[in-house]
Amino acid sequence: MRRNNFCIYVWLVLFFIIIGRANSAEPLAEWKHWPDSNIHPEDGAVFGVAVERTTGDLFIVHKPSAKAWTSPAEIWKSSDQARTFSKANNTLNGVLLSSYAFSFDPSGKRMAFFLMYGGGGMSTDGGLNWTPFASVKPRDFDCGIVDWEGTGKTCLALCHESDPAGKLVLSNDSGATWQELGTGFTGPIGLFDAKTLIVGSKVGSMQRSTDGGATWTKVGDATKADRGIQSVVVFKGAGYLVTSQGLSVSKDKGTTWQPCGSPVNISGTQKFRPQGPFFGADEKQIVLVGWDGVFQTTDGGAHWTKVAPYPGDYPVPPAKGAGVGTFAWDPVHNIVYGCGRSLPTVYCQLPPLTNH
Repeated sequence: MRRNNFCIYVWLVLFFIIIGRANSAEPLAEWKHWPDSNIHPEDGAVFGVAVERTTGDLFIVHKPSAKAWTSPAEIWKSSDQARTFSKANNTLNGVLLSSYAFSFDPSGKRMAFFLMYGGGGMSTDGGLNWTPFASVKPRDFDCGIVDWEGTGKTCLALCHESDPAGKLVLSNDSGATWQELGTGFTGPIGLFDAKTLIVGSKVGSMQRSTDGGATWTKVGDATKADRGIQSVVVFKGAGYLVTSQGLSVSKDKGTTWQPCGSPVNISGTQKFRPQGPFFGADEKQIVLVGWDGVFQTTDGGAHWTKVAPYPGDYPVPPAKGAGVGTFAWDPVHNIVYGCGRSLPTVYCQLPPLTNH
């Protein structure tokens, strides 16, 4: 009898310990709609969001309506977390499909927007002035990148709905002219320097070039990349690629790939690619966004914490005509922003960064 009572006592203690730990876990951050401002989304549609990581400045691609594919894209900037906006330009044309349409210099100031139905352009002064890209007909770009740590002028882009499909183009003059490298390619795309490229192939392998796309060598599927609109983010010389299983990293310009820290299942499909990595103060602070939520690490991926769900306003899978969610992280104020053409503009204030 005493033994039975003791066993019951032990089980009760364990039960309350487990319940206590569950109740003490940090609650997930909540998504909210952007505050009213001078560029309220009801006056049009926000097709894309991007953040300059060194300042936290928010950039948006704004259009007159969700169906305004070919009208000029107004680039607006906010330095007060979406409370007020100032127009950064009114010269670019185009729209976008995901955050991989944006390429930012990790050191700050310089940025490029690779847009469909217009081409987009580049800014070297924090978004004050923009130089439009030459258009690549008929529908321009799905995603693109710039070798910011090299020349800062070499651009690699994957074209949108080209015929034949999967057209890959390269520019060595900041998008003034484009050279076709072939068709049959898919994402992800990577640009380690002006000559070292990596790209997915529709036959299922990753291809790497060290001569500016003249010849290609199979890398294999070590990255387990999700084919589609996606790009390799080069930060401090290393290349990072987010997949539905977690983050991969290459420290030898795409020759080999290894898991970056521990696995984290953030999920994705053909319509929605996991987005990121978004870097904070250094390569240790990273945010990833997927259908399973927002995940954050402060130790380079050794430990991942789910800090927010996927926004409830965004359908999974995406509803026809609504677009897919496009996200960006402001590491200065620790805010994740989201938009999606016909979807509400949302933000999520993440909990304070804590080191493991």
